[in-house]
Amino acid sequence: EAFLEKKLKGKSKKIYEKIGNLNLSWIFLVRAVPLIPYRVLDLSFGLSKLPFRKYLVVVLLASLPRIFWIQFILASMKGFSLQKTTGYFLENKLIFLISIAYLIFTLIVAFILRRKIK
Repeated sequence: EAFLEKKLKGKSKKIYEKIGNLNLSWIFLVRAVPLIPYRVLDLSFGLSKLPFRKYLVVVLLASLPRIFWIQFILASMKGFSLQKTTGYFLENKLIFLISIAYLIFTLIVAFILRRKIK
């Protein structure tokens, strides 16, 4: 911790304090929705004062469905590009609807967790 304080010189202290104060619903949400890479999340939460057990619970709950769904879509498309993704979702409307449902489900779970924690 002293090493980080010396290197960062207080530049990111406020950010890591805010990250450390997040509740489980917000952590679940950013972990489940595939907008932020895992590496960025792991480093950000690892540098904060967030308890490891709290983060581990969220990792176990949120990562499995995210990894499965992304790998399922990528395996079906046989690679990734914006054109392939757009074409894939246009051809497979059911997969698109399930993806939207997955996003809505993660939002609902995040808000349920938020209520239970309060």
